[in-house]
Amino acid sequence: MPAEFNQAFAGTLLGRGDQDLLEHLANPAHAKRLNVYRNNVARGAIEALRAAYPAVNRIAGANFFSPMARQYWLDHPPTDAPLFLYGKGFDQHVATYEPARSLPYLPTIARLDRAWLEAHHAADTPALNPSDVTGMNPESLPELRPGLTASVQLLTLHHSAHAAWLANRQEAAAEDMQIGESAEHVLVWRHRGTVQSASIPVQHFDFLTRIARGDSLGSAMEDANDGGIDPSQFFSHGLTSGLFAANRQSETL
Repeated sequence: MPAEFNQAFAGTLLGRGDQDLLEHLANPAHAKRLNVYRNNVARGAIEALRAAYPAVNRIAGANFFSPMARQYWLDHPPTDAPLFLYGKGFDQHVATYEPARSLPYLPTIARLDRAWLEAHHAADTPALNPSDVTGMNPESLPELRPGLTASVQLLTLHHSAHAAWLANRQEAAAEDMQIGESAEHVLVWRHRGTVQSASIPVQHFDFLTRIARGDSLGSAMEDANDGGIDPSQFFSHGLTSGLFAANRQSETL
């Protein structure tokens, strides 16, 4: 089958019109029969996005979400199967989707939904735990460079929307969905098979960012201490929450 026909056929299924395909059909009327397939392809992509962005869907409403998702599908058709990770960059689409301008916090909600999805599907990474640290030489502990486990997502948000996002994912009552105008730092990660999230102080966020980029525990703690919060609390929380990776360097210290 000629490559030109394959491209024209794919374009028709992706809603780009039938004109190119008509040139390859003996009977142009047959193009109308593709409507059912085209609708099924669009519906599959839209429902994949709805499943990936449940809080966006609940806040915006299904009738608003569907055309917004359809436009994303037209602009960014799936290139991989399966579809459970489809929708990368959807928050940017939401930000530029004209009807969503009245919901300026919606891209932030989309970012949080995506972070949950990425954490859920991230590879399993052995985590550093308190017993590992107990067995290390205390003098070498400041030089430890554990990094973070693969599921950890660190987000700086333009709106304080974490509580509202979480409430929408849990289908909580409307009074629990207040969204503020101030920035917020959020940690999303998977621990013992369950995705968790928390709004964290900027000092904690900066500490984890330093660890993520490969800085030593000592230098990350030293910088975090400038904020007036005991950084050992961050390290302790990370150990019990499975945030730090148990890499080869950790095992030899």
